[in-house]
Amino acid sequence: LFLAGVNRKIEDGACVGIHSWNDHELPQGMTPLDLPSDHEEHQIYLEYYEFIGIDPDFYWYTLEIADAQSMHWMQRDEFDDFRIDVTSLATDDVTLTRLPACDQR
Repeated sequence: LFLAGVNRKIEDGACVGIHSWNDHELPQGMTPLDLPSDHEEHQIYLEYYEFIGIDPDFYWYTLEIADAQSMHWMQRDEFDDFRIDVTSLATDDVTLTRLPACDQR
């Protein structure tokens, strides 16, 4: 949902997490990465990412970096790598870091 924002703003200390999606209709033990890359389930997400102006490589990254039951806390360089424009609301030049507190939220 964060990606859909027109202006993406991040407070100092904010945790922005990403993970794979889960479809309870997939066979037991199967993940989205087990589906062929041209599968219709992927196409739904890829079309949406294109619609909101997000690099489709970011979609595949979210599937690889954390499964549906986990969370990967993004760092500043990841936003830059995928050309996701965010504005920091911090009063100084603070970079996003993975805070241990993110896991406890």
